[in-house]
Parts: sequence; structure tokens; C-alpha cells
Amino acid sequence: YDITTSFMEYLYQFVKGSGFMILFSNRDGYVLKIVGDDDIVKAAREKDIPLIPGCCRTESVLGTNAIGTPLFTGKPIQLYSYEHYFEFNTDWTCSGAPIMSRGKPVGCICISGPWNQVHKHTLGLAMAAAEAISRQLNLLEAYDALSDLKPQLPTAIDSIHSGVVLVDEAYRVALIIA
Repeated sequence: YDITTSFMEYLYQFVKGSGFMILFSNRDGYVLKIVGDDDIVKAAREKDIPLIPGCCRTESVLGTNAIGTPLFTGKPIQLYSYEHYFEFNTDWTCSGAPIMSRGKPVGCICISGPWNQVHKHTLGLAMAAAEAISRQLNLLEAYDALSDLKPQLPTAIDSIHSGVVLVDEAYRVALIIA
């Protein structure tokens, strides 16, 4: 959540004033956060089925849409007007990309706005944001895994009967244990 919302605030600087909003959902399709201009956020809130934090956008609930479909397929999608399953979404264009961890969708970034302002670059923005979030998430998971192993390092080193040389990424000696 913290990683994604930080990226959303950064991404919003590029879409501010464009009539588009950015949405973030969890792996179950529940919208966790919406960032956008007041008018588009208000329009989404006033829909027949409101688009608000806490609402569910899975394919099983709303058919083809730019949150549920990427979560189901693991692939990005851009939907224009009548490509949405339900007619009440036909005044929107939506671009969604899954946030991936260990090969599975763990959330989705979606950029939505008026159908008549569709642009192919919007899907690219959503994909770039989802990829950046996925990479940051994977780095955090790797760091946590290494941190979990750190207490075991002295025991492993004590069990080695010869010396240990630790080198950094440039192959410089960082630590010698004899």
C-alpha cells in the first residue's frame, strides 16, 4: 500500500488537470485508493454503481473492466467505452495493469477518464507504474528475506573451518573472516 500510494501521487502530477484519475486495488479487486481531480472523482462517486474506495471491481462482479480483467489475466488492458461489459461504464476509458509479485497479481493500477479523451499513452503510463511498483515490491521482499537470514550468519560462519571473504558488487573485498 505504501509503495503504491507513493507512486500514485507521483503519477498524478502527469495527469493532473486532464480529467483522469488513478485507482489502486488489492488482489481481490477492492479499490483501496483513488487520486484525481475533484470533478472526475465526484463523477465516479455519483455513478449508478459508485466507484469509491472499498468497492469491488472483479470480473465476477462487473465483467470486463480495467481492474478485474488485469487481475484475472495478469496482463494489462485498455478499455474504451463500449468495451466495458456493463453499459454504465461506457462513458469511461480505462487503462489497467497488474502489480505482480512472484508471478502473480497482487494489485492493480488503473487510470480512468472520459471516453472521448482516450489515448494509447495512458496504458503505457499504467504499465510503467505497475512495473515500477512490482520491482520495488520485489526489492522489499528480497531485503526482508535477507534480513531474516542475518541472525543465522554468525552460526553459518562459525561452522566453516576455513576463511570467508565477502565481496561487493564491484568484486571489492568488503569483509574477511579467518
